[in-house]
Amino acid sequence: MSKVYLVVALVVCFNGLSQQRVAVTETTLALGFDQTAEVFYSFAAGDEIVFNMNMVQGKHIKAIEIVELSNNVVFSAFKASVIRDKRIKVRSKGLYAFRFYSSSLTNRVCRYRIDRIPSGPNTKNFNTNWKWLTMRDTIYTPYQQDSLTGYKNINYQETVKELKSTKLEEIMLFEKTQTVHSYYNENISRTFLKVDLPKVYNTSMKEEQILAWAY
Repeated sequence: MSKVYLVVALVVCFNGLSQQRVAVTETTLALGFDQTAEVFYSFAAGDEIVFNMNMVQGKHIKAIEIVELSNNVVFSAFKASVIRDKRIKVRSKGLYAFRFYSSSLTNRVCRYRIDRIPSGPNTKNFNTNWKWLTMRDTIYTPYQQDSLTGYKNINYQETVKELKSTKLEEIMLFEKTQTVHSYYNENISRTFLKVDLPKVYNTSMKEEQILAWAY
Protein backbone atom coordinates (compact mmCIF):
# COMPACT_ATOMS: atom_id res chain seq x y z
CA MET A 1 0.00 0.00 0.00
CA SER A 2 2.85 2.43 0.73
CA LYS A 3 4.15 2.08 -2.85
CA VAL A 4 0.74 2.91 -4.30
CA TYR A 5 0.48 6.02 -2.17
CA LEU A 6 4.00 7.05 -3.19
CA VAL A 7 3.10 6.86 -6.90
CA VAL A 8 -0.08 8.89 -6.34
CA ALA A 9 1.90 11.51 -4.45
CA LEU A 10 4.42 11.82 -7.27
CA VAL A 11 1.66 12.26 -9.84
CA VAL A 12 0.00 14.96 -7.75
CA CYS A 13 3.32 16.79 -7.34
CA PHE A 14 4.02 16.64 -11.07
CA ASN A 15 0.52 17.98 -11.92
CA GLY A 16 0.95 20.77 -9.42
CA LEU A 17 4.26 21.70 -10.99
CA SER A 18 2.84 21.64 -14.53
CA GLN A 19 -0.06 23.91 -13.52
CA GLN A 20 2.19 26.52 -11.89
CA ARG A 21 1.82 29.88 -13.60
CA VAL A 22 4.83 31.84 -14.79
CA ALA A 23 4.29 35.59 -15.15
CA VAL A 24 5.12 37.00 -18.59
CA THR A 25 4.04 40.63 -18.12
CA GLU A 26 1.66 42.80 -16.14
CA THR A 27 1.27 46.40 -17.25
CA THR A 28 -1.11 49.32 -17.81
CA LEU A 29 -1.91 50.48 -21.34
CA ALA A 30 -3.35 53.87 -22.41
CA LEU A 31 -4.97 54.34 -25.84
CA GLY A 32 -6.17 57.50 -27.59
CA PHE A 33 -8.67 57.96 -30.41
CA ASP A 34 -8.30 55.48 -33.29
CA GLN A 35 -5.12 54.05 -31.80
CA THR A 36 -3.77 50.49 -31.92
CA ALA A 37 -1.12 49.00 -29.64
CA GLU A 38 0.63 45.64 -30.11
CA VAL A 39 2.92 43.59 -27.88
CA PHE A 40 4.70 40.38 -28.90
CA TYR A 41 5.77 37.35 -26.84
CA SER A 42 7.00 33.90 -27.79
CA PHE A 43 5.77 30.68 -26.20
CA ALA A 44 6.99 27.09 -26.13
CA ALA A 45 5.09 24.17 -27.59
CA GLY A 46 2.60 22.81 -25.04
CA ASP A 47 2.39 26.08 -23.10
CA GLU A 48 -0.96 27.44 -22.01
CA ILE A 49 -1.41 31.21 -22.25
CA VAL A 50 -3.52 32.82 -19.52
CA PHE A 51 -4.79 36.32 -20.34
CA ASN A 52 -6.49 38.74 -17.94
CA MET A 53 -7.67 42.31 -18.53
CA ASN A 54 -9.73 44.93 -16.71
CA MET A 55 -10.52 48.58 -17.43
CA VAL A 56 -8.96 51.36 -15.36
CA GLN A 57 -10.45 54.31 -17.28
CA GLY A 58 -13.40 54.13 -19.68
CA LYS A 59 -16.15 51.58 -20.23
CA HIS A 60 -14.39 49.19 -22.61
CA ILE A 61 -11.73 48.58 -25.25
CA LYS A 62 -13.21 48.47 -28.77
CA ALA A 63 -11.34 45.31 -29.82
CA ILE A 64 -8.76 42.89 -28.40
CA GLU A 65 -7.09 40.16 -30.45
CA ILE A 66 -4.54 37.46 -29.74
CA VAL A 67 -2.88 36.42 -32.98
CA GLU A 68 -0.59 33.47 -33.62
CA LEU A 69 1.80 34.82 -36.22
CA SER A 70 1.79 35.03 -39.06
CA ASN A 71 -1.99 35.66 -39.18
CA ASN A 72 -3.97 33.13 -37.14
CA VAL A 73 -6.42 34.84 -34.78
CA VAL A 74 -6.84 32.52 -31.79
CA PHE A 75 -8.92 34.92 -29.65
CA SER A 76 -10.85 38.14 -30.19
CA ALA A 77 -13.16 40.22 -28.02
CA PHE A 78 -15.34 43.20 -28.99
CA LYS A 79 -16.09 46.02 -26.54
CA ALA A 80 -14.34 44.15 -23.75
CA SER A 81 -14.34 45.59 -20.23
CA VAL A 82 -13.16 42.54 -18.23
CA ILE A 83 -11.46 39.31 -19.35
CA ARG A 84 -10.67 36.72 -16.70
CA ASP A 85 -8.39 33.71 -17.13
CA LYS A 86 -8.75 33.30 -20.88
CA ARG A 87 -6.64 30.21 -21.68
CA ILE A 88 -5.09 29.47 -25.06
CA LYS A 89 -3.21 26.25 -25.81
CA VAL A 90 0.04 26.66 -27.73
CA ARG A 91 0.31 23.91 -30.34
CA SER A 92 3.84 24.69 -31.50
CA LYS A 93 6.61 27.06 -30.55
CA GLY A 94 5.87 30.47 -32.02
CA LEU A 95 5.35 34.19 -31.67
CA TYR A 96 2.04 35.67 -30.51
CA ALA A 97 0.77 39.23 -30.92
CA PHE A 98 -1.57 40.84 -28.38
CA ARG A 99 -3.43 43.65 -30.17
CA PHE A 100 -5.50 46.40 -28.52
CA TYR A 101 -7.63 48.91 -30.48
CA SER A 102 -9.65 51.91 -29.27
CA SER A 103 -12.01 54.09 -31.32
CA SER A 104 -13.27 56.22 -28.44
CA LEU A 105 -12.89 60.00 -28.50
CA THR A 106 -11.70 59.89 -24.88
CA ASN A 107 -8.64 58.05 -23.58
CA ARG A 108 -9.01 54.41 -22.59
CA VAL A 109 -6.75 52.87 -19.93
CA CYS A 110 -6.67 49.16 -19.20
CA ARG A 111 -4.49 46.86 -17.12
CA TYR A 112 -3.62 43.44 -18.49
CA ARG A 113 -1.61 40.44 -17.32
CA ILE A 114 -0.17 37.60 -19.38
CA ASP A 115 0.90 34.33 -17.74
CA ARG A 116 2.06 31.01 -19.14
CA ILE A 117 1.57 27.53 -17.75
CA PRO A 118 4.51 25.35 -18.87
CA SER A 119 3.79 21.88 -20.16
CA GLY A 120 6.56 20.48 -17.97
CA PRO A 121 9.74 21.30 -16.04
CA ASN A 122 11.81 21.40 -19.26
CA THR A 123 10.04 24.57 -20.49
CA LYS A 124 9.53 26.24 -17.12
CA ASN A 125 12.37 28.72 -17.77
CA PHE A 126 11.48 29.32 -21.43
CA ASN A 127 12.47 32.83 -22.56
CA THR A 128 9.42 34.64 -23.96
CA ASN A 129 11.45 37.54 -25.33
CA TRP A 130 11.88 37.74 -29.09
CA LYS A 131 13.80 39.57 -31.82
CA TRP A 132 13.63 39.81 -35.60
CA LEU A 133 16.39 38.21 -37.63
CA THR A 134 17.09 39.38 -41.18
CA MET A 135 18.07 36.36 -43.30
CA ARG A 136 19.82 36.91 -46.64
CA ASP A 137 19.99 34.44 -49.49
CA THR A 138 23.66 34.11 -50.46
CA ILE A 139 22.88 32.16 -53.63
CA TYR A 140 21.10 34.86 -55.60
CA THR A 141 20.51 38.54 -54.92
CA PRO A 142 18.31 40.37 -57.45
CA TYR A 143 19.31 43.92 -58.34
CA GLN A 144 18.49 46.59 -60.91
CA GLN A 145 21.01 48.81 -62.66
CA ASP A 146 20.22 51.95 -64.65
CA SER A 147 22.53 52.93 -67.52
CA LEU A 148 22.57 55.81 -70.04
CA THR A 149 22.35 54.53 -73.60
CA GLY A 150 21.85 57.85 -75.42
CA TYR A 151 20.20 61.22 -75.34
CA LYS A 152 18.38 63.55 -77.70
CA ASN A 153 17.61 67.28 -77.65
CA ILE A 154 13.98 68.10 -78.39
CA ASN A 155 13.06 71.68 -79.29
CA TYR A 156 9.86 72.80 -77.67
CA GLN A 157 7.83 75.55 -79.37
CA GLU A 158 5.37 77.49 -77.28
CA THR A 159 2.64 79.67 -78.74
CA VAL A 160 2.25 83.02 -76.98
CA LYS A 161 -0.86 85.15 -77.64
CA GLU A 162 -0.60 88.93 -77.31
CA LEU A 163 -3.20 91.71 -77.59
CA LYS A 164 -2.46 93.63 -80.79
CA SER A 165 -5.28 96.19 -80.90
CA THR A 166 -8.69 97.19 -79.59
CA LYS A 167 -11.52 98.74 -81.62
CA LEU A 168 -14.49 100.86 -80.58
CA GLU A 169 -17.32 101.01 -83.13
CA GLU A 170 -20.51 103.04 -83.06
CA ILE A 171 -23.31 101.53 -85.16
CA MET A 172 -26.69 103.18 -85.77
CA LEU A 173 -29.41 100.66 -84.93
CA PHE A 174 -32.42 102.70 -86.07
CA GLU A 175 -33.65 106.30 -86.37
CA LYS A 176 -37.35 106.94 -86.78
CA THR A 177 -40.23 108.99 -85.42
CA GLN A 178 -42.39 107.00 -83.01
CA THR A 179 -45.95 107.87 -81.95
CA VAL A 180 -46.44 107.48 -78.23
CA HIS A 181 -49.96 107.23 -76.77
CA SER A 182 -51.01 108.26 -73.31
CA TYR A 183 -51.31 105.78 -70.47
CA TYR A 184 -55.13 105.78 -70.57
CA ASN A 185 -55.34 105.37 -74.34
CA GLU A 186 -56.54 101.95 -75.48
CA ASN A 187 -53.76 101.84 -78.08
CA ILE A 188 -50.85 101.03 -75.82
CA SER A 189 -47.47 102.15 -77.09
CA ARG A 190 -45.20 99.12 -77.49
CA THR A 191 -41.98 98.91 -79.48
CA PHE A 192 -39.56 95.96 -79.75
CA LEU A 193 -35.94 96.08 -80.81
CA LYS A 194 -33.99 92.92 -81.66
CA VAL A 195 -30.21 93.23 -81.60
CA ASP A 196 -27.79 90.59 -82.91
CA LEU A 197 -24.31 90.92 -81.47
CA PRO A 198 -21.47 90.94 -83.97
CA LYS A 199 -19.95 87.57 -84.72
CA VAL A 200 -16.45 86.82 -83.48
CA TYR A 201 -13.93 84.77 -85.39
CA ASN A 202 -11.25 82.66 -83.71
CA THR A 203 -8.35 80.90 -85.41
CA SER A 204 -5.06 79.47 -84.24
CA MET A 205 -3.45 82.86 -84.91
CA LYS A 206 -6.32 85.18 -84.01
CA GLU A 207 -8.79 85.39 -81.16
CA GLU A 208 -11.64 87.90 -80.89
CA GLN A 209 -13.77 88.73 -77.88
CA ILE A 210 -16.66 91.13 -77.19
CA LEU A 211 -15.78 92.84 -73.96
CA ALA A 212 -18.72 95.29 -73.72
CA TRP A 213 -21.91 96.25 -75.54
CA ALA A 214 -24.11 99.26 -74.90
CA TYR A 215 -27.13 100.89 -76.57
